[in-house]
This record gives sequence, structure tokens and C-alpha cells, in this order.
Amino acid sequence: MSYFLAVHTTYSSIKIGIFNNNTMLFSSQEETKKASKNCIVLIDDLLKNACLLLKDISCLIVYRGPAPFTTLRVSVATVNGLAYAQNIPIIGVDGLACFAEEQKDTAFGQTIVLLNAFGKDLYVGIYDTEEDFLIYNECMSLENLLIHIVQYNKSVKCVGNGASLYAQELMAAAPERVFIPENNPETCSLESVAKTGFELWQQGSYSFDQIMPLYLKNHPAQKAF
Repeated sequence: MSYFLAVHTTYSSIKIGIFNNNTMLFSSQEETKKASKNCIVLIDDLLKNACLLLKDISCLIVYRGPAPFTTLRVSVATVNGLAYAQNIPIIGVDGLACFAEEQKDTAFGQTIVLLNAFGKDLYVGIYDTEEDFLIYNECMSLENLLIHIVQYNKSVKCVGNGASLYAQELMAAAPERVFIPENNPETCSLESVAKTGFELWQQGSYSFDQIMPLYLKNHPAQKAF
């Protein structure tokens, strides 16, 4: 029996879960404004609920991003610290790839996951049905995304908080070919992050080195000189 602790950073909260293999036992979350203060407390409470100690955890799974800079740094740094302190292996999950895997839909030519990168930029993951592969996983301007949708000329499913934010522009670009679900998820789920991490664990794709956040876009404070 293997226990895993998974930490997921969204735009509104940090979500944490204790899993037995691929089954979630307990979960909790905290809004981003309180994440730095309460992240360790939440983890401790979850371990107590599961009657576990940190040393009983087989692997730590952490969402690498993309997500808001500050909250993402808090969650990744916290998991890195716990992994180092107890010599626990760690797995970082690529958020766009994870989200695309969770939401891919073969009824459409492409499933496009969109997360808000601010400044009319988007973190974009494009799963192509014909290729059965994630063909794009980067930051893209809204303008270039709309050009891609127009030129692609096939049906697309758009999900994520970026799809909600720019729903009007996306639908205007190709009204007959763009679909945004009514219950559009903001990001991938905690369960999906854990599932991806568990699959990587089974493949032996874990590390004892620290995980680095996946930003994909420079912070506005990072200026080129």
C-alpha cells in the first residue's frame, strides 16, 4: 500500500489531498491569500486525519504550474522543503499537459486548454485528436490564438479560466466551430494532478531533486536590459 500527498495550485486556492494509490482519502483547500500561512497546517491536519506521519508518504506530487507566481512559489517551495526534510521522492506535474489529458475530447479536432497569463496572454495546451498528442504547451498571445483557431478550420473545444475570460473573442473568431462547456472547469482537478503523478510514480519517473515551478512567462518585474 502506497500513500501520496498531492498539492495543486489554482488561481483561487491551494488544494491538498492524501491518496492511497489512485484513491483520494482526504482533501482540503485554502484560498491563495492565506496559502503561505496555512499550507503546512493543512498538510499536518490531513496527515492526522489519515492517521499517517509524513514519513509514511511514498511520494510527494506537486503541480508545477502554470499558475499565479506567488502562490505557485509557495506550494512548490513547501513541497520541496518537506521532500528534503524527510528524503521523500517528489514528482512535478505539468499543469497544461495534465489539464489537456483530463479534458481531451475526440469529438473535436483539437481540445485547447487555456489559462489566464494576464496582459492578453494565455498559457495554452493544444491536444490534437488526429495526432493523439499534445502539440503545443506554451504561452501565447490572445491575438495569435485567435489566428490559430481561424486558420485551423476544424472544431475545437476550449476549456479553462482563459476560455471563460475570452469567451466572446473565441466565439466571434469561429462561431460554428468553437465550443466552450457550460460547466467550464477553471483548471485541472486535484484528482487529475494526483492521477498523473501516480502514473509517473509507476513508471519510476520521480526524483529526489527539488522541483522548479513552470512559469512559461516572465514576471512583469523581470525586464530585459
